[in-house]
Amino acid sequence: MAEEPQSTTLAHAESTDPLVEETRRAEHDLVRWIVIGIAVAVPVCVVLFMASVGFDVSYESAPLGGPLAMAAAVGVLAGLFFGAWVGFVFKGHTFDELDRKASRREDHPSRQA
Repeated sequence: MAEEPQSTTLAHAESTDPLVEETRRAEHDLVRWIVIGIAVAVPVCVVLFMASVGFDVSYESAPLGGPLAMAAAVGVLAGLFFGAWVGFVFKGHTFDELDRKASRREDHPSRQA
């Protein structure tokens, strides 16, 4: 007699808790804002760093390739940092509100928010 293979899919229980759903939504928004911030900040920082270094090196008789490549690399790193920072600044208040709701819920367990 042949045995049927067991399913390898995990049983995924969907949460019906509105606070959990609101937290997931807030996390999704945070990631979205971080990606948008990085997408805007990286080109801006690269241009600013390359312009600054290009202006400074233009007075010397040294070749521009190396310093401009370094400025571009530093601009990418600065853009990653500042883009992520901007995302957190714009969406950080959402997590503060979620913490307040969760603490109110713990203080009054009979009332479901």
